[in-house]
This record gives sequence, structure tokens and C-alpha cells, in this order.
Amino acid sequence: MKKTFSKYGVYILIIIVVLASSISYKVVLYNKGKHEAEAESDKAGKDIVTVWMKDTADSETRGYQVDKFNKQNKNNIYIDFKTCKNDDYSNMLRISLAADKKPDIFQYGYFDLIKRDQLLSLDEVGLDTDKLNKDNIFYYNKTPYGVRLSGNSVKFAWNKDIFKSSGLDPEKGPKNWDEVIEYASKIKAAHPDVVPFEFPSYTFNELKISIGEPSVCLGSIYTTFWDYKKGEYNFDYAKDILNVYKKMYSLGLLNEDFDRQTRDGLRKDFYCGNTAMILSTYEDKYIFSNKLPLGFNVGISDLPSINNKESQNYYYVDNFNCLMVNKDIKNKDAVLDVYKFFLDEDVNKELLKTRTVLPLNIDDKSEKDNLYPEYNSVDKFKNETYDPTIFINHDGRKVGELYTYAIKGEMGVDEVTKELNDVYGRATKAMENNEQFDFSYYTIK
Repeated sequence: MKKTFSKYGVYILIIIVVLASSISYKVVLYNKGKHEAEAESDKAGKDIVTVWMKDTADSETRGYQVDKFNKQNKNNIYIDFKTCKNDDYSNMLRISLAADKKPDIFQYGYFDLIKRDQLLSLDEVGLDTDKLNKDNIFYYNKTPYGVRLSGNSVKFAWNKDIFKSSGLDPEKGPKNWDEVIEYASKIKAAHPDVVPFEFPSYTFNELKISIGEPSVCLGSIYTTFWDYKKGEYNFDYAKDILNVYKKMYSLGLLNEDFDRQTRDGLRKDFYCGNTAMILSTYEDKYIFSNKLPLGFNVGISDLPSINNKESQNYYYVDNFNCLMVNKDIKNKDAVLDVYKFFLDEDVNKELLKTRTVLPLNIDDKSEKDNLYPEYNSVDKFKNETYDPTIFINHDGRKVGELYTYAIKGEMGVDEVTKELNDVYGRATKAMENNEQFDFSYYTIK
């Protein structure tokens, strides 16, 4: 009897679970259908402009802003706003552009869009680029195709409490990279379990932060090491910072697995007090204010100078979030109004207040009465306007491997930079020969 009851009990439990799942599924479908019905009602009789963007920290706020626009604009326009996870975005965009339901405005996805003539230039859209900051415009062959919406500033941050207990002045960060090594050595002596310094290095964009950004003051290069005056890649400018990191690694001042450090991992280490000094970006302002509120005082400054030079060049990173316009739009006037909405000063000031994103299309990026205002000090920062790297088939993983070999002493720094120059030299030649790519458009004489 006991076995029989147990058997039927299992059957009953399965039926209950299935029924519960069915009810839940119906509720989800009902709510989804109700939402879609309301949206369809709002769209009725209006010019619909579909906008696609990657799902980022500011997406929720942008969604509310779009809802407000849809209710208040007087031009009978409805923005159909959709976001997609970063990993899926390019594939979803490819599929969409090959189908009937194409987005009208979308965040940049891949080079083929321009190559296949699938985009309208900003001039064709009718946007008056003379009223925009030219530094924020995305060009292809010196033709404006998009406007960058936001970027990330790169800063140097330190734990003041660890500084103080290590005999360092907590109010003064290192002025140059020699001092970074000196400070790191003192921290290691006082706190053997603390990693003195960490930098992100897991992806190509993170390598631009940790290798490229400290080097840009040494010559006419971007964080990708594209020399915009000579029209070639020159990784010789990476030698100084690579030698600094190599020395720190040999002294045990870096993690052994530093090459696997992501920005998320770095933030957690800093939050937990496991590391004393880090290279940090603007998005950390929100993280350290809300998601991982720091329990210690923090110092934040511009990057230390390299090779005893005053760092005067700073470039935004993560700034390829440009809005492009599909060539097959139906109502150019409506699309132009929506594009202007995303560039609107009040819209971008509102985004700045969320501290999730650093909007580029407002002049005053400062905030009052907020934590970590140093992240907003970006008067010296510019965009890499004439950088062709996004159009080149470069191997970011290979770059990371070579950097790692240099820092760990598995290859000489000179050998690594020579190989990088050769790799990128071959890539530029291939683009010239196979794609008829004109690099003269990406040089400033």
C-alpha cells in the first residue's frame, strides 16, 4: 500500500507541476499579448520608426525616454525600441537586415554594412553635422555615417586605506609609472596577500585600456596603435608600458594570471580589498556607487605619465556605439526626428544623471553632489576619429597572447612589438589589395 500511494503521489505531483506551469505560461502569454495590443493601439496611424540597440546599463532609462517621446511628440511618430544582448546583436542584425522587417536606425554592427552600401550617410539623412561636435562623428572614407552616443574615460584608482597602512600618502596617487612600481613594492611589503596593481586584459577592448591608453601620449597614435599622421600601425610605442608591466610581473606585483582578468573580476577584487590600485573606467562610477558600494575611501586621477612625459592625450574607449540609418527607410523626416531625439541635450543630460553611461553629445559632463566626480573630468578626452581598425580583420586574441608573452618574459618586448607591426602591416596590405581600402582617408597631414 505504501508503494502504491508513493507511485500515485508522484503522478499527482507531476500533474500539479504541469498545471502550474501551464497557468504560468498562459499568464505570460496573456500579459505579453496585452502589452503588444496596447503597443499596437499606440502605433495606430503613426509613422513607426524602429530603433535597435545593444542591451546595456542605460537601456532601461532609454526605454522610459522612448515611452515619453511616444506620448508627447507632436509629429505623429512612434519609436519601436528594441534591445538585444551584446553577444547576439550582430547576428540578429544580419538576420533582420536580410528580412522584410529591417530596423530604421540601429547601433553599428559590422563592416559589411558600409561595404554593401546598406547605410545612408548623415548628409543623406538630412542631419546638420555642422551643429555637432565633429569629434563624435563616425566616418567612413571621411563621409559621416553615424554619431557616437557615449564613451568610457580611463582613470587610475587606489584604495586610500591600503595606501595609508603601507606608509603612502593616501591623497596622492603615483605621478608616473616608476612611482607605480615603487608604490606597489611598498604595498606588497606591508600587505603580502594584497595584489598591488591590476588592469583589465581579457579582451581586445580591455587591452586598449591597459596597453594603448597609457601609450597615446608618446606619439601620434590611438589606443589601437594606429599612427594617424604616418598612416600605419606602430606598436613600438607599446614598449614602455610593456616593460613596466614586465618588471612588475617579475617582482610579483601582478597576479600570475593577470591575462585572464576581466573588468568584472577587477571590480570585485577592488571591492573586496584584494587589490590596491587599478585601471578603471567611467562605468565603474555606477558600479562602485550602487552594485558594489565601496567600504573604503578611494583616490581617482588621470593615468600616471609614461617615460616622464606629461600625459596630454586621452581617448575614450568603448565608443563604437554609433547610430546608423538603414538605406531602405520609408519616412526620412520621421527618421531624422528620431535621430535628433537621441542626440537631444536634455535626453543626454538625463542619462548622465543615471551615472550608468557617459554621454558624449553634451558639453558639460560634470555633476554636482555625487560620488567619484573624477570620472566626469574628461575635458582632455577625445574620440579616435580617424581609426580604421574596426574595418580590419585583426586578431584580438593574437594581440593579447603577444602582450602576455612580453609581460611574462616568454618573448622579448622588442620581438613582440616587431611581430605586432608585421601582423598589422600584412593586414593593412591585404585590405588595400583585396578590398581597395584607402588608408589615406585615415591620416591627418
